[in-house]
Amino acid sequence: MSAWLVARGNKKELYLYLWEHACRLYREKVRKGDTQTTDLFEILCQRVLAGCVFMREAPTIYLFILRAFFEENPEIREELQNHYKTAYLHGTEDIRGPADMDLFRPGIDTRLLLEEINGYLLSCYWKMFSTGELNPDSLEKDFLKRVGQWKRVYLKERNH
Repeated sequence: MSAWLVARGNKKELYLYLWEHACRLYREKVRKGDTQTTDLFEILCQRVLAGCVFMREAPTIYLFILRAFFEENPEIREELQNHYKTAYLHGTEDIRGPADMDLFRPGIDTRLLLEEINGYLLSCYWKMFSTGELNPDSLEKDFLKRVGQWKRVYLKERNH
């Protein structure tokens, strides 16, 4: 398929094809790390840590995903952002679905919590993108530290 796209001169289609392929590889890796748990924070840890493994095993692909995600070409950026929004919505439901909401303090909006965590992760990815250097060790260490903090803040006393 890619030779056909290049022959036609359609760089956008080739770029999107490569991005979708890279994201599929990433999703497969992350899903392999999933275990049966109802702890929302454990689900998040499994996924972030699996992503860090992918960074180590396929750094070129991971950097490509980051570059694509932060693409400046408006035509490509719009299409990729639409893909991301859909993936984010499905991903949050995949996380919230099995999670035991009774572990949380009353009044905690887990959708808002996931947005907060996503914002943190996006800032980490932006830093990696802007420096061109992946740092999975630092991400793991910092993320696990933050998960400990989030558990203290958001979970009922007996659950952290």
